[in-house]
Amino acid sequence: MKEVITVCPYCGAGCQMVLRVEESELVKVVPAKTDDNFLCAKGVRVQEFIQHERRLKKPLVRRNGSLKEVSWEEAIEVVATNLESLKTRYGPDSIGFIGSACVTTEENYVFQKFARAVIGTNNVDHCARLCHAPSVMAMIQAIGSGAMTNTIDGFVDTKVLFIIGYNPSASHPKLYHRKILKAKEKGSKIIVADPRRIPVAKVADIFMCFKPGTEIALLNAMVNVIISKGLENKQFINIRT
Repeated sequence: MKEVITVCPYCGAGCQMVLRVEESELVKVVPAKTDDNFLCAKGVRVQEFIQHERRLKKPLVRRNGSLKEVSWEEAIEVVATNLESLKTRYGPDSIGFIGSACVTTEENYVFQKFARAVIGTNNVDHCARLCHAPSVMAMIQAIGSGAMTNTIDGFVDTKVLFIIGYNPSASHPKLYHRKILKAKEKGSKIIVADPRRIPVAKVADIFMCFKPGTEIALLNAMVNVIISKGLENKQFINIRT
């Protein structure tokens, strides 16, 4: 049996997994030993969708109103011909490219490189622009970087976790089970603000069920109290932000 180490494609937690392959067939998925020996239900059931009977195994090309199976070579030729035709007729900026969060950084790099260097357009988009762009811009303005200011492992040793507009048990199960719940066990206080009573609300010390669309008002009110009562860390703000 051959073992292949890869990264789970479902979320951004980056969990490593081991694919056990026998005679070119994936028979089992297990967590990598370097990753807390943990995979959520999505990760451990990867083989089910890979080998599902309804999964597309050959490319399809639409002809006369219906999809027909073709070889990879023919499919690539159709795509290349159509892209070349569009570029010649309407120019490179008539074509747009949308990347995926379920592939590796390297694959997305090659994808945008193809768009810019081969096609000649900067029309490259990604799903993260919609869901993460506002937070990136806010973090850049506040701290100069759109990345996390702390490590995931640091969750376990924090005194307070404030969770708003985020359902960790569904979005990042490993983070929820191995970090947030462990932090709770070690004495961390958990505050959850969400219109829904999500699973983490059940273990929260405080649950604020605000009306949908009022989260900005809630956050502004919290900031107002912090500033008006002088609770902010002025030294940290002056040095770090």
